[in-house]
Amino acid sequence: MAEPGVTQDGLPAGVGKRVRNWLDRARRGKLATIAKSLSRFFTSDRGRFRHYAYVDGRPIGRAEATSYYVAAVAELATLDTDARARLPAEVHDAFTKSIEEISEHVGRRPRTLDTIASWRRVLESTPEQKAELAVHAYARFRAITDCPSYDSFDWRAKHMANEMFTTLARPKLPFSQAQLERLVALMADERPRYNSTGDGPERAILRALERMRLAEDLSPAIEQHVRSIIAQRKKLAEQNPYYQINKDILAFRQRLEALLTDRAAPFTLPESPWSAQVEVEMAREPAELRARLHAILRHASTGRGAQPTRTWLKQAEIVRHGNDNPRVAELLCAWVERLRPARPTGPMWLPDAEQATIAVHEELGRRLLWMAALLGCDAAVLKAETFSGSRILLSGAVTALSMMDAKGVPALLNLRRKVKGAERAMVDKAIAAIAERQGVPVSTLEETTVADHGLSAGGIVELPAGAGVARIALEGTSATLAWISASGIRKRSPPKAANDVEKEQIAAAKARTKAIADALKAHAARLEELYLTDHAWPVDVWRKTYVDQPLLAHFARGLIWAFTSQGERRLGILKGDRPTGVDGGPLDVSAGAEVRLWHPFFSVMEITHAWRRRINELEITQPFKQAWREIYVVTDAEQLTDTYSNRFASHILHQSQFRALGRARGWDVPAQGNWDGGGSNPTRIIPGGDLTAEFVVAVAAAANALPNTTLPLIVTDRVQFFSLRAGSVSLGEVPPLILSEIFRDLDLFTSVASIGRDPAWADGGPDRPFADYWRRAASSELLGSARTRREALAEILPMLSIADKCSLDDRHLIVRGKLHAYRIHLGSGNIIMVPDNRYLCIVAAHGSENGRVRLPFEGDGLLSLILSKAFMLAEDDKITDRGINSQLRRRS
Repeated sequence: MAEPGVTQDGLPAGVGKRVRNWLDRARRGKLATIAKSLSRFFTSDRGRFRHYAYVDGRPIGRAEATSYYVAAVAELATLDTDARARLPAEVHDAFTKSIEEISEHVGRRPRTLDTIASWRRVLESTPEQKAELAVHAYARFRAITDCPSYDSFDWRAKHMANEMFTTLARPKLPFSQAQLERLVALMADERPRYNSTGDGPERAILRALERMRLAEDLSPAIEQHVRSIIAQRKKLAEQNPYYQINKDILAFRQRLEALLTDRAAPFTLPESPWSAQVEVEMAREPAELRARLHAILRHASTGRGAQPTRTWLKQAEIVRHGNDNPRVAELLCAWVERLRPARPTGPMWLPDAEQATIAVHEELGRRLLWMAALLGCDAAVLKAETFSGSRILLSGAVTALSMMDAKGVPALLNLRRKVKGAERAMVDKAIAAIAERQGVPVSTLEETTVADHGLSAGGIVELPAGAGVARIALEGTSATLAWISASGIRKRSPPKAANDVEKEQIAAAKARTKAIADALKAHAARLEELYLTDHAWPVDVWRKTYVDQPLLAHFARGLIWAFTSQGERRLGILKGDRPTGVDGGPLDVSAGAEVRLWHPFFSVMEITHAWRRRINELEITQPFKQAWREIYVVTDAEQLTDTYSNRFASHILHQSQFRALGRARGWDVPAQGNWDGGGSNPTRIIPGGDLTAEFVVAVAAAANALPNTTLPLIVTDRVQFFSLRAGSVSLGEVPPLILSEIFRDLDLFTSVASIGRDPAWADGGPDRPFADYWRRAASSELLGSARTRREALAEILPMLSIADKCSLDDRHLIVRGKLHAYRIHLGSGNIIMVPDNRYLCIVAAHGSENGRVRLPFEGDGLLSLILSKAFMLAEDDKITDRGINSQLRRRS
């Protein structure tokens, strides 16, 4: 039974009938669709009362919701009548029809409004008519979003109204002062809003106000409305801390406040601790330089967007030229560096008041970096990597480096190695833009813009350091710094600085060493990636790029090159600046030869082994595995599966380590967690072609994990290749070298990030999750990189001082100590003591890799670790570590 006076619809008696009668009398045109909505509204959920909206925190029922909706419909009808009087009939009719047509696309609305015929007619109207239509569209948007129950009747309406207004307002429409006054008056309306579509319309109105103010002063009525909006936003900030710390909201309010400033008044920075410090530093400068800095700050405070416009750059020419450009650029970069926002310290971290205020200046900081680039700032002074974590400032730094053209490329390459995800994509886009402007491929640009850092042909540079010198030398993929006293004695530590000049010299030497080391790592990774593109150089270009350039020549002397002329291929390695063969004899290379980085995939094993011996004879450490590079081919099982491989499936990996390895190798590795979908799979886009590799992974089961969190372990599945044109690609159709290199990456991921390499995993006992997998992985058959590691050890062992205590079986390095014999697994590094087969847990300390033996290649940390353990266990009676000793002397 319904309550007295209430129908089974949950409405007060008679209300439903009155609303139906009202709609019957008012039904015409677009109101027919409203009648249908109301009809569905009344006939659904019959007999059950529901709350359909909230007003001031109070739930309202159907009757009150209907009254709000009817009022909104009446307001829309009034707006429609007013617009018909202001616009030509055909334009108004096209606009009205476009509303109806867009509304019909329930759940299948087109991506753009341009596909609607009536909307295309609207866009053909004059700019003045569009301006009037935009005012009408925003009035409709406000009428809909001011209604608390409109969504219950038509959930599409506010999204449609938002998109229609923002599309109309996107061009620079010729709004009159009266039209802007109507728009700002609607913005200033203090009625509660029920909008979940963003603040795009309000930002469009603000841009229109800013354009108007550049041409003329705003009317007093507009300024009054702007003051009202500012007061409302300040009141919200007092009531809710979110409005005090959100930098977008603060920046919007700051732009509103800028509309009210006197255009003839001298420029002042918004109040903040950062602004106060900048003002103090400018006050110390001479009057002429101070005036120029003020002019630069004023110009940098103008404009919007992530890229400088032609107009902004043209206006910058006024303040760009001067005799003190280096000093000014250095000041600007130092100011922006202080704008770095505090990094989060936990999941509930919130910035303090000072950080929130400073965040408002990030847009200004972005344009100050642009100005520094226009003033000829050195890329090293910019310190782009310091802005990682701040989207706006990093964007400004990357754009500034892009504005330097070739001079900014080395810094961009170094930055690309240090950032990830969207930040790395931003850097890649900037490098590609420079290459396009110069009309060269990205790979050529990267090679031809390498800085020499003052290095001599022998890879050494000496810098003043007090009374002595700082000597920087290239070694492997790093640079060493030595301090030489005035008497020529080599010192381990820098001299004591006697004054500020010597302090700067010492700091400059350390910074140069770091820059060279960073460049070496970046170019080692770049060179290795060339295997995916089959890059070739004319011999004269190769010689100029890799032999005559001191930094790259250091790499070139450690690598094997393939010289092809008239169909004949010959392999050689540089000795000095001349290629030599595997026998050490000179190699004659014709002027028309092509040069490629040699890959053992295209040579028989006898040639590969001969080059390995040659590398060891020359005592060369290759910057990455080349002569010892793993080779992978399609197996019989993979020919049966055809489009995928299970070779690297069913491994349990540490997700954080896997993601770090993947990003370093150029893979896109999204996080995997216990949210809907879990996360997309890691992918690697093959450069220069229409091919993508995908590694299917999933989260490993984790009990008691918090919802929507990244989980620590993942389990691997198949690997497959895709083409945008052809879809899934058969493994047999993938170029063999590309397949080998992709599989080599996956072997790296599944061996290095596997829990089987975690020596502490066994401490959890047999009940620890995935204990069976750990036992299998800790002693599994050697595949891929592990097999190559065994081959390298077989060549290295005879040269070691502990050679008589070591031997190899098919899976282990066997070390005979005085207390026990030990088997070190070459795939995981785990140790078993024999004859009682007890596990020996040795957790490697950071930086504990082997440093006693020259390895023939860089990049295999596990090989270094195994050798380090072997040296220690060969003298197991001298081990002093209590944890290890307790295991060695424990009786089985």
